[in-house]
Amino acid sequence: MRGSPLLRALLTLLVLSLSAWPVWRVTHAVAPAAPAPAAHSPESGTARLEVAFLPVPPVEFEVKYLGNTVWRSGGKLAEASPSIAMQIPAEGIDLQVTARWPDDVRSAAARIQVVTPDGATLERLAWTHNSPALDEVLTFQSR
Repeated sequence: MRGSPLLRALLTLLVLSLSAWPVWRVTHAVAPAAPAPAAHSPESGTARLEVAFLPVPPVEFEVKYLGNTVWRSGGKLAEASPSIAMQIPAEGIDLQVTARWPDDVRSAAARIQVVTPDGATLERLAWTHNSPALDEVLTFQSR
């Protein structure tokens, strides 16, 4: 072994000291600056529902979102469709649609559209099968 043990200890201490700064920088990342909050209009985050029924409007219908009734009618469609405060995640949202037509109507259809806050229209169809009643859960996914 060559050299003084004291000199070797000082050299080791110097090398460790020089490597401490890069190790500290890597392990203590700087927090990114918080992004400025996006300007939201009061209507952002709300979607609008639109429904159409064939061959005739049902006697009554109901649309539920997360178990809560968002649109109910006793045979007459409202002039304005309701707005629903919702975000549409990648996996989509489920709306439960129930409708009842007169007993003489055995085949009917419902077209439900969700107009998203960004203006995209998501559409699903449901049909009755030899029955005057409809009870379907429809999934709406953004593309």
